[in-house]
Amino acid sequence: MMHLAGAGVEKNEGLGIWLSNAACGKSHADAMVCLAAYLDTEEDTHETIGLLEKAAMLGHLEGAYRMARIYEKGEKGRSKSLQKAAARYGIASRLGHKRAPCSLGNLYAAGSLESGGDPN
Repeated sequence: MMHLAGAGVEKNEGLGIWLSNAACGKSHADAMVCLAAYLDTEEDTHETIGLLEKAAMLGHLEGAYRMARIYEKGEKGRSKSLQKAAARYGIASRLGHKRAPCSLGNLYAAGSLESGGDPN
């Protein structure tokens, strides 16, 4: 990511993306979330969503939380799915994300989900 931002090194987008993709290929969840943030545009969300989903499934709390927000709001080409949002909030909560339990609770409090079971 240093090459993408030019932080401490000469900015080189091509090299930065190549290095980030190499880290993603080795299932490095932090790299996936960082690269997703860099690539995140309204025009091209397919790769962004794929990286976030993969990071979430690898146990990355921010990846899970960001996917929960996307599903809750129906953003970035994804249909609104409160069940999927709740599942990802649950993952993020179990991993220690500080805002995820409150977000999950808000879904239940608003009556958006049936209480009494884990949405997973």
